[in-house]
Amino acid sequence: MSLHDLKDPGVVPIAAEMRGGFRIWYEMLDEVSHLLDSLLPNPDNVLADSDILKNGSRTCGGLVELAGQRYFLKRYNDRGWFYAAQYLLRRSRAVYTWSLARHFLARGVLVPLPLICLEERRCRVLGRSYVLMQAVDGDCLHEFWPTMNQTLKMKVLAMLGRTIGHMHRQGFLHGDLKWNNIILRDGGASAVLVDLDGGRRLPWSSSWLARNDLGRFIQDLRSAGGGSALERQLLQSWEEGWRGQG
Repeated sequence: MSLHDLKDPGVVPIAAEMRGGFRIWYEMLDEVSHLLDSLLPNPDNVLADSDILKNGSRTCGGLVELAGQRYFLKRYNDRGWFYAAQYLLRRSRAVYTWSLARHFLARGVLVPLPLICLEERRCRVLGRSYVLMQAVDGDCLHEFWPTMNQTLKMKVLAMLGRTIGHMHRQGFLHGDLKWNNIILRDGGASAVLVDLDGGRRLPWSSSWLARNDLGRFIQDLRSAGGGSALERQLLQSWEEGWRGQG
């Protein structure tokens, strides 16, 4: 099976091992094991040659090319002893995001496919951690919106409303539904949600929390001058997704 043809990543088994000071989890696919060899012994060497998209105090992420394919590599920085102490008995943010993405995909919510997770620990003390995932081809909603006519905007909002409603019905929150975190594919026929650092998996579906999550999307819609008709389209479609309709 090729990872590029993968239809249901939720059923792919995971391998785990220790190597070079890293705890490692990865999809049990031949292509992924070759990618792991490219990352080790120091993933920072790969990140240094990447097209950096984000470089902050907490994380650094960029597009990398491995074996002729593009991927997104994200590092969760080593932020010192106080930070590490909080994770002595807890999984790192990288492992949390890696696991959450797999749950999203298993419930039919499109997010980037997580391929490899690396967690650097010495005597349980957390250092750097990383997630390698497939790069997503498409158009950021924030950039694509001004190029759309009204009819296409209505169609895209209907699709996004149902997509987000389905996610909430499954008991997931994205945590940061700004338009930069939504990638449209096939001219707006489908969407991939990126950047799950603020995401959560709830033990139950919460209408109040779901509406609060959707509120971040609506902020950008209003900032873009969406208007009441478009907002109604979004909310109606979100209700359909939330109730499992359509």
